Amino acid sequence: MGHGASTQTITAADEDLYRQKSGRSLGQAYRAQGLGQQVDPWTAVYRVSKSAAKLKLSSPGAKLKAKQKALEAHSVVGDIDAKIKADKEAKDADDAQRAAAEYAEKRFLSKAWHKVDSTRKYFTKAKNFVSVSVFLSHEGEYVVAATRPHDDAVIHPIHIDGADLPTATPVPDDPSLDELRNAPVFSASARDCLLKGNRLTIARGDSENELVLEVLGVPHRPAADVVSPTALKEVERQTLEAWEPTPTTAMQKVTDARFAALVAGLETDLLVAESAIVDVEAVHEVLVREARELHEMNARDAAVLATLPVIPKKRRKAVPQHRVVDRWDTTSPSKKAHRAATATPAFFA
Repeated sequence: MGHGASTQTITAADEDLYRQKSGRSLGQAYRAQGLGQQVDPWTAVYRVSKSAAKLKLSSPGAKLKAKQKALEAHSVVGDIDAKIKADKEAKDADDAQRAAAEYAEKRFLSKAWHKVDSTRKYFTKAKNFVSVSVFLSHEGEYVVAATRPHDDAVIHPIHIDGADLPTATPVPDDPSLDELRNAPVFSASARDCLLKGNRLTIARGDSENELVLEVLGVPHRPAADVVSPTALKEVERQTLEAWEPTPTTAMQKVTDARFAALVAGLETDLLVAESAIVDVEAVHEVLVREARELHEMNARDAAVLATLPVIPKKRRKAVPQHRVVDRWDTTSPSKKAHRAATATPAFFA
């Protein structure tokens, strides 16, 4: 072996590794053997591998790669990229959560019931005026409820699909949240169909005292089959807000008694007012009479004065006015003398 040759045993794994080395290193081993040195080519490859690695790092491309690798150890680009990725994932999660919440709210609001009208209507079967309330959802569905004429209760509400009405109103495909939060529009055609005319009627049920709502010519079914029990209770509660008790004989007697008492009180007030008016009229008559007499006296005095001769006025002589002198003014000797003459002895004491 030549000088500096390695005595390390070459295994099969090392031989495979050496076979992957560059042909340049292997060529150096063959050149050394050609100079008379007994060198195993694969051992030479192992010996010159470190120097070949140094030669490889000395190239510009290798230096650039080594520099980039060293910079990557201290670079924050990876942290920034990781933060951007994490922020994007968090934003996507928030957007997905917000979209899911908005979708759930839209679903809830689209199925909510809004009281759009309430009126009193006379029904022949009920033999009285009944309060009727109409509820509408944004999906174009109606619930009609009515109060019982003699009881503080509600006749079983009915459910009507807006598409089954004679003049159906189109429902918006994708309404916004602001539109869903407000009450839907109760069209004039639907109001005429449900509240005017004779389409909405009250009929007798299976028993004599049972009353049911019906809409002639429009498919309908009990609202309990479609509406949840909680929403149905709220519908009945809002319907009963417009309920008024039907007048009975006892209530009519109470009303008559109240009206009679009111009439009696009004008659008493009229008598008191009439007596006051009589007194005022008497005083007014006296004042009118005195005014008439005073006017007649003024007329007689004017006639007498017209017959008297006119006496010329005597011209008066000019009378000197007394000049007030301020006795407290001491600016002149005359005023000092006037002050001394008019002052009392006690003043100067």
